[in-house]
Amino acid sequence: MVRVQPEAFDKTVGAEFRALHAELMAYFKDTVDHLIADAMKSDGDDETIETAMIGG
Repeated sequence: MVRVQPEAFDKTVGAEFRALHAELMAYFKDTVDHLIADAMKSDGDDETIETAMIGG
């Protein structure tokens, strides 16, 4: 355990946490977008989405 002033903590640890958090959120977004596009066989354009045939 370490005692530190809140301002010093926020300046060092907090700044690093925010940077890593932003990077992780961008990675998750890219991964989810890739998985959805792969599952739907689409590049995001409504015209290229494959529709599943029900009962076919």
